[in-house]
Amino acid sequence: MATFPTIDEIKLTLGIDPNDVTYDEAIASNLAATISLIESYLGRGIAYADELQEFDPPDTENPALLLYRFPVEIVNTVTVEGQALGGWRVQKRSGIVRWHEACGCTVAHYCCRSAPQIVVDYTGGYPDDAWPADLLDAVMQVFYGRWRASNNTGNIAEIPSGGGVRSVSVDGLTVQYDSATFAGSAFAGSVVPPELTGVAAALDPYRARLLTGV
Repeated sequence: MATFPTIDEIKLTLGIDPNDVTYDEAIASNLAATISLIESYLGRGIAYADELQEFDPPDTENPALLLYRFPVEIVNTVTVEGQALGGWRVQKRSGIVRWHEACGCTVAHYCCRSAPQIVVDYTGGYPDDAWPADLLDAVMQVFYGRWRASNNTGNIAEIPSGGGVRSVSVDGLTVQYDSATFAGSAFAGSVVPPELTGVAAALDPYRARLLTGV
């Protein structure tokens, strides 16, 4: 595992004096944009964050949900129509929530027929001190490429649309973005964005796969 670099460490790599705070916000913004782009391609969240994710009930023959952001640190609550739901367990590494009851309800026939939403409140993604080394290296390669493309100013167009992080905190500086709504059945596309072509092979093992037979 590897530790995400601080803003001061990034500034040293960029040739910026660590005491110069002029670029701190631009660095944090570009890190967030980079991670957002990568998450959109992967079809899953990788940055450590709290998440509130809504699902339609799972198929009765395959009662499992794939959380968007994993590995999962903790699932705080699972609710149906505002009521706490029991009878579930989570596979933290893969982000899969399984049910003991069909549709995630104790009254399966009623729940499956009326199809209430299931809401999972959880925390997932890689903490700053526990990133896979190859994934972190890919993130930073893309970040430095984007920074160079801005003529070393950090003035890059707004964050790509799609999935993405809600906020990034580095070295005490936090940049926050609008919440995104994630569908439990949304998975990564097959087209590699131009900015990711150089790291696509490193990112491939971290892409979301279609849930079948879990």
